[in-house]
Amino acid sequence: SREGESFDRLIRRFNPPILYEHAGIYREWLLHSSPQASSLSEGMLPVTRGAYLEEGIILPKPTGHNWRCMLEQHELEQGGDPTPHVRTALHTTLKWCRSHKNRPVNSNKAKRTKAIEAGMKQCPKTLPMAWRSDDRLEWIKAADLEMDTLTEMGVFDHGYTRQQLIDLKICDFKTKKPINLSVVLDHKYTDGILTRYKVRMAIAGHKYNLTKGVHYDEVFAAAPNQNTGRLLGALTVAMGLYRKSWDIKLAYCNADLPKEQYLAVQYPKGYERYDAASVSGNEPLYIVVRKNCYGIPDAGRIWAKCRDTFMMDHFNANGWKCHKCTYDPTLFYISRGHRAMDPSTVTKDRRPAKEEAWVSIHTDDCDCYGTSKSILTDIFAGINAKWRSKEVDSDFMLGIKKRVSLGAKPHTMEMSMEAYVTGMCEAFKDFIPNTHPEAPFPPGKYLWRSPKPDPAETQEVLDLGYQRAVGMLLWAQRGVYPECAYGMNQLCRFMAAPTREAWKAAMYMMAYMRDHKDKGIKFTSDGNIEPIVFSDAAFNPDQDDGLSQYGYCLMWMGGPIASSSKKLAHVGLSAFHNEYMAIRHACAEAMWVRNLLTEMGLSCFITKPTVVYGDNLAANNLTKDDFISTGNKYIYQPYHWVKELDAGKYIKVFHKRTDLNLADLFTKPVPRQVFTNLVNKLKGFAGWE
Repeated sequence: SREGESFDRLIRRFNPPILYEHAGIYREWLLHSSPQASSLSEGMLPVTRGAYLEEGIILPKPTGHNWRCMLEQHELEQGGDPTPHVRTALHTTLKWCRSHKNRPVNSNKAKRTKAIEAGMKQCPKTLPMAWRSDDRLEWIKAADLEMDTLTEMGVFDHGYTRQQLIDLKICDFKTKKPINLSVVLDHKYTDGILTRYKVRMAIAGHKYNLTKGVHYDEVFAAAPNQNTGRLLGALTVAMGLYRKSWDIKLAYCNADLPKEQYLAVQYPKGYERYDAASVSGNEPLYIVVRKNCYGIPDAGRIWAKCRDTFMMDHFNANGWKCHKCTYDPTLFYISRGHRAMDPSTVTKDRRPAKEEAWVSIHTDDCDCYGTSKSILTDIFAGINAKWRSKEVDSDFMLGIKKRVSLGAKPHTMEMSMEAYVTGMCEAFKDFIPNTHPEAPFPPGKYLWRSPKPDPAETQEVLDLGYQRAVGMLLWAQRGVYPECAYGMNQLCRFMAAPTREAWKAAMYMMAYMRDHKDKGIKFTSDGNIEPIVFSDAAFNPDQDDGLSQYGYCLMWMGGPIASSSKKLAHVGLSAFHNEYMAIRHACAEAMWVRNLLTEMGLSCFITKPTVVYGDNLAANNLTKDDFISTGNKYIYQPYHWVKELDAGKYIKVFHKRTDLNLADLFTKPVPRQVFTNLVNKLKGFAGWE
């Protein structure tokens, strides 16, 4: 733009010029759909009489799908003939079909859909689209609720003029400008059922708006450990615990934002405000963000510090004691009372004089387990008084459904992901085979990466949605399908350059989960009272790096708490060497559980050394005997850490026959008979010898 040039005059200098009747459409496209939308604001593109652009502004020419759609919509609204547009759409569709006649069809809309929502009602992308939809009243209600709530909480401070922002040094409109609000619309499902419409207004905090070292520093915040969730499930049946779960309303927004991080943002579409007292009468007003908000890069860290400070202050006074666990910083051990619980009554007395509770916090979702209903009620009351919270169903958390029976013994808890798996399979229903696999990975099948992958094949499989499929499978595997760990390790190796063979294996696993969607994992009070670990390694070096596969699973109360299937970090020269390295990794998991149980005040469950089973006698013996031979003198020193654990009576390694070793499922594509023999024992539906 030139000095003293208006918006209309500038766009008429384009070649070809933009028609006067399209000027308003072009301005809307610039602000909401153009590549520069995040850097432009209403105030930067004035259209009132006597208002001029800032000198030097460069505006892009209108182009792309969104621009064409806006033009067509405008012409239809003006009563234009729709025939040309219908013909254009038909021509485009036929052209696309001809160019893809030999390629599988992949829906981009499905790509953006959560697994549990696949095949269900789709969400509009913007507020204007939502307000034109059949559910517009629900969306308007949800959007107003979000805006009003953020205002009441003090996150949004409204009605600031350009000059006020400059005076407050929040932005200078040159190097630091007001940024956009990203509006996200979502459906909330519970066990596959639509329960509410949700609108989230978040800061557009991408790297082009907020810079590290200028707007924020560190962003790390501790994330929950999925193994902890299963450990708490096992603890529930071991001690007959009560449960309560709740959601902290707009959790991030409860934390104060440092003054130097205050932000100026533009009003979202449909909520614009203007200064009637300005010269033009329509100078845009802005929002000042004074508290933490979703979208800010370090929002998670700010909220975590606020949350942890409150928990430690509030629950370490007035008879409360609270400990934030080191081995899972999102888990809090809270107690009140003076008499320690008698270990001999751990599964009998459900109302001890010393009340105890364990609170696992997943950002804003609190999952609480306690020895009495009263302590759970009081913990919830304390948190609800500080931050508005809403009780939710404890039987459904993070996509995992829990079926608990604490009546007649034995106590049991089953975890499954039926709704999630159903949605996942719906998203890929056109590719999942009609067969019924007995195992999650084709028996005897090894996937080797090619040194020179075929680019055409890679692109074909990526277009099918390989990366999304593997991501969905991985979440389910980490949740309740430990038997899929080996197959997932194989599939993840092909994320960058997948093959048709890998795609078939992924669909094979999806078919397995489809047939077993109602059978996850199970814990029972009749299970092993102390943790037990199974360890195994294979001698099947990868052709690329010579590394072999190892795996382990940690069992407690009859079910799997933790499991892993990975490649070893070092090349093993023999099966014995690989097995010894695998034991070291298994012992690391055993020590994590021992340390966490101690922090949780549950050392009564680890009164003896943790038993570790391996199926290689030479490797087992090396954990307790110091001998050097030509077969082991090359072993990397850190692997001998296992000997220290044995000497300190933390672990004890014993032999387990290969056909009884549950960890055998994590090292290779085992035959069907082996899988059938071990899988129910691994998942907690059968005992082991």
